[in-house]
Amino acid sequence: MAGVIVKYVSSEMDILSLVFWRNMFSFIFVVLVGFFSGQFSLKSERKSLHALRALFTFFALLTYFYAVKNTELSTAVLLQRISPVFVPIIAFLVLRRLSDRYVWTGTMIGVLGVAFTSGVGTHNLNKGDLSGIISGIMGGAATITIWLMSDTESPSVGVAV
Repeated sequence: MAGVIVKYVSSEMDILSLVFWRNMFSFIFVVLVGFFSGQFSLKSERKSLHALRALFTFFALLTYFYAVKNTELSTAVLLQRISPVFVPIIAFLVLRRLSDRYVWTGTMIGVLGVAFTSGVGTHNLNKGDLSGIISGIMGGAATITIWLMSDTESPSVGVAV
């Protein structure tokens, strides 16, 4: 549903404004839920990782909204949703954590599946397709930062800060 709204509104509004308003509504929602649940806290031992996660999330949204505006909605959504495929790749490249062969087999099947179902593997990439892939990579990077914080941060702090 969000993708349809972005596709419709993006013809009238620039991408940065869309990202701003999406983040504003998300911030208000998180603050309200945190306030009413009594679990809202800005205390953190890893503020730099929260900032890095926010940066990756910002770029993921920016590139996703660009992809929605400049390619087919189904392709943009599919390419953005492949972020789990990039998690073991990023973990290996950045953290030097090697996953087992089953994870790598699943990763390769995921990449091939997305390439065939999105049509990206059968034609030249346009800017919208490339932006969707970058959105997936940024989403995977944001997931890695959350993973790195999971040993000291509670889930409510991970969302709020």
